[in-house]
Amino acid sequence: MAKIGRPKKHNDLVQFNLYIERHDLEILKEVVNRLNDKHQTSDFTLAGYTRKIFSTAARGLEEKMKIHDQKVDAHKTELASAAEQFTWKPKDGD
Repeated sequence: MAKIGRPKKHNDLVQFNLYIERHDLEILKEVVNRLNDKHQTSDFTLAGYTRKIFSTAARGLEEKMKIHDQKVDAHKTELASAAEQFTWKPKDGD
């Protein structure tokens, strides 16, 4: 069967409620208006721009979590090594 219509830009969208400060919303609306004016288009939308902001922030947070996890894993390895160093081990004959 042939595909009809334009392909979706985003295949895995989910909807959730979000409350933000009114002032922040006004800023975002103004940014979208200015982008559309600058590029003489109506392609920029509040939803699209907000998704872009969330996506950028989420990827940054994901990277920070990876770095944190690496530090935690390194610390655990150091602790295990220190514990191994100071643990009494009986000789084979004991």
